[in-house]
Amino acid sequence: ATQDNTLVTNTSYQLRLSLSSSGTNSETLAMVFVPQIAVWQQVGVSWVASTSTATFYLNGVSLGTRVGAFTAIADTTAKFAVGASYDSGGNTTNFFNGLVDEVQLYNMTQSQSQFLAALTSQISTTTAGLQAYYKFNGDATDSTTNANNLTLRNTPSYSTNIPFPSPTTRLDIDQSATTAGQDYDIPTAISEGATERLTFTPA
Repeated sequence: ATQDNTLVTNTSYQLRLSLSSSGTNSETLAMVFVPQIAVWQQVGVSWVASTSTATFYLNGVSLGTRVGAFTAIADTTAKFAVGASYDSGGNTTNFFNGLVDEVQLYNMTQSQSQFLAALTSQISTTTAGLQAYYKFNGDATDSTTNANNLTLRNTPSYSTNIPFPSPTTRLDIDQSATTAGQDYDIPTAISEGATERLTFTPA
């Protein structure tokens, strides 16, 4: 057991990034944040090895940075889990009692604009640096060609409560806009007379 000095003494919620540079050592970088209950929120972290800096994001907005000591991540066969963790015996534990969707893993840092791009729509499965992409659209398979598929544990179920609908085959977000009452009145009338028209002839 090791003491985690990043924990605070008062009750708070934290986004945490735990790293290992050797496979046996570890450090944890943490950022306090205030989650909303019963509202979909996007959380993320981007880590720059050369500066040992982690930037934490909430809904595409930076919450700030934390600087550690490691400048590399160990390349091991450690297990990966979503919504759970592994104990020392390799068993899944600490199951998350909530909804998770659109989990993405990269082998390169992500900018704020990239987090914003994934905030309300599914991204391309060939996005640069994307190593695993779990849409959780009725399964736990990796949508990239890397096939880093997950194995379901503790009988999770799929919900109809989702952050946004899946795109159509055109890969746009034409189903996600559900707002109403957003009319804008143009202060000047637009003429639709013959002199203001142009003929469109497809090539």
